Amino acid sequence: MNAGHRSLLAAYPARIRRRHGAELITTMADLAGPAGRPTRADRRQLVLDGLRERFRLPAGRPFALVAAVLAVLIGGALGAYAGTWAGAFTYAELPDAGRLASVVAEPGSTAVNRSGGGTYLSVVDTLAAGTVPAAAAERARQRLIAQGWVTGPLALPNPHFRAESGGVELSVYVYPDPEPMLQIAGWPTRTAGYLALTLGGLLLGLLAGWLAAASAAHRIGAARRRRSSGVLAYGGLVLLVPPAVLFVWSLGSYLSATDPVGYGGLLPTSRWTVGFGPSRDLIHALRWQGSVAQPSTYQILTLVGLLLIVVAVVRARAGSDRAGLVLAGD
Repeated sequence: MNAGHRSLLAAYPARIRRRHGAELITTMADLAGPAGRPTRADRRQLVLDGLRERFRLPAGRPFALVAAVLAVLIGGALGAYAGTWAGAFTYAELPDAGRLASVVAEPGSTAVNRSGGGTYLSVVDTLAAGTVPAAAAERARQRLIAQGWVTGPLALPNPHFRAESGGVELSVYVYPDPEPMLQIAGWPTRTAGYLALTLGGLLLGLLAGWLAAASAAHRIGAARRRRSSGVLAYGGLVLLVPPAVLFVWSLGSYLSATDPVGYGGLLPTSRWTVGFGPSRDLIHALRWQGSVAQPSTYQILTLVGLLLIVVAVVRARAGSDRAGLVLAGD
């Protein structure tokens, strides 16, 4: 068998190559004829037949279809998660909160909070007694303009304005009561690359979810320990559902947000923090308490769910030619 035949044979899943490899090689040899290789149309048909087998679920196994649907949805969420993580590398770096405050703050102001991370920065300073809020806000705006920031107009009666520079947005407020206070919130602007990578990851995840489910269904259905393997696989899928649903919910909230002020943890995932599940802002909005309000809970569910699926597939050693995903009672 030459390299061309091997590449065509690779289009078929391993289960087909194990059972019908000799027949496929004979078919390819017959199609090759005197030319030594199949025609372009024959090669295309062989590849399409192989891909069709990779997507095919076991016949007469309704639980395999249910598992495949779950796997597609979970795979799409995991793919989108990977896309958001990669997309976060297209975001601009936020300036240091302390350095920014030293530029914007009034002389004699007192720092209350100057903090920041990969997705959000916050500056809160109290201003000297007697400071006129509108004048202080305008001075802050002029200082940012001098540093190259593009600002919007000063809005009243609560003095505030927006500023943007190099993919970073700021919201600057000066509050008069109970004492004059400067507050700055900053976040990276969402990029086209982030959206493209998220969508690309989603589509690849949907495709990978179905292929993985079909492969696992045939393998588990042909295993000696198919009942226990099926239970483990379904258990893993069920554990992955909550993190997947809540991650997609958080991602939808982030993509649809028109004013991200205050949404420090809204970005579902980034290069600075990794976690498949709900954002902190979604947890806060749902007013959850206890363990369900901890992102670590969903990380544990994800790890355990994936581990159960891996164990199920490893246990599913081929023991017969029967195909189908079997759950207890099926």
